[in-house]
Order: sequence, then C-alpha cells, then structure tokens
Amino acid sequence: MRRLLLRFSGFALLPLLSALAPLLLLPIISRVGGVDGWASIATAQAIGGFGAVAVSFGWAIAGPPMIAQERTVQGQEKIYADGFHSRVIVFLAVAPVLCGLSSYMASSSHVLDAISMTLAMALAGFSPSWFCIGLGRPRLI
Repeated sequence: MRRLLLRFSGFALLPLLSALAPLLLLPIISRVGGVDGWASIATAQAIGGFGAVAVSFGWAIAGPPMIAQERTVQGQEKIYADGFHSRVIVFLAVAPVLCGLSSYMASSSHVLDAISMTLAMALAGFSPSWFCIGLGRPRLI
C-alpha cells in the first residue's frame, strides 16, 4: 500500500508543479508586455497546447499499457523509439501550421514571443511521462 501511495504522489506532484509555473510567470509577462503581450502569449499557449496533444499522438493513452506489458528492456526501448519517431514526424508537420496561426493571431509587436510560446508548448508533446508511467517509476519524470 505504501508503494502505491508513493507512486500516486510521485505522478501527481510533478504535473502539479508544472501547472503552477504559469501562475507565477504569466503575471510578470502581463506586467512587462501589457495587454497585447498578455493576449498574444495566452493565445499562443492555447495553440501550443493543442499542438502538444497532436504531437503526443495518443502515446499518453496507448503507451503506458504497451510498456507495462513488455517484459524486455529492448522491447521497451523499441516502443519508446517508435513513439519518439512518430512524434517527430507529427511535430514537423504541425509546427509550421501552429506557428503560422500563432503569428496571425498575435499582435504585431509580439509575433516572435507568440511563436516561441507556441513551440515551447507544442514541445511538451515529447514528454516521456507516458513511458515512466508504464514503467511505474515517477522519479524518471
């Protein structure tokens, strides 16, 4: 039972910390960038978040059971490599569209900021969390 509680707390704590980071950083951005900067960054976050879901390409759902069922380390590495390669392909296809949409919706003075935020959020789709969940090892995250 203790081991189960440690796993749950480990898998819950890290996403909680990453969810708190915008609460600390976004007020600073709004103060420095003003209304236009705030709107551009918030829109870019939403677009990039959609990109992260597209990039993860279902690996967060299908990946953990595949890893948990695989008994050999080589098999687990192959599954991770397949997941990584498929996500790279999706990222390369989706990133230009996301950046174009983000630059179109951003204010003219914050286009580079919006594109950077969009790409940063979309890169979250490369998170190895699904692999660590399949292994049952939250410390790897």
